[in-house]
Amino acid sequence: MSGPVFYGNPYGVTVSPQATTASQLPSNGTTYTVLFTVLNTGNNMDSYDLLTAKRPGTAISVALIAGTGVTHGANPDSARLANIDVGASASVTVTYSVASVAAGTIDTLVLTTRSVGDRTQTDAGRLTLTVVRPRLTIGRAVSPSG
Repeated sequence: MSGPVFYGNPYGVTVSPQATTASQLPSNGTTYTVLFTVLNTGNNMDSYDLLTAKRPGTAISVALIAGTGVTHGANPDSARLANIDVGASASVTVTYSVASVAAGTIDTLVLTTRSVGDRTQTDAGRLTLTVVRPRLTIGRAVSPSG
């Protein structure tokens, strides 16, 4: 018998943070970012498909997935992270905007990372976003008093 002998799965991936939260104002042209780290936990150099999803998708719009080694086509909500060595990690930044929706609206951005070498090997990181609005109060005062 000849050929390579693998101990453990030759392909694997871990995304961190698994879950994070943010409170953001509606964007009005401003974009926000969330940073994920992709770690190659397999025994081979691998590339990864980066796929975003929004649940329920009423507040968040993905503008860009970026980072060293990240390339993407026409769709801003997906990309590829190329050639990550065994045990190495890469930083992936997802840039998003927040729609003008009611305060308290909760939306989740999911970054799923899928091994190109073995498409069954996936992991995901999540950003749970709560839309906030500024609170203004008006009062009367006289200075100096009297």
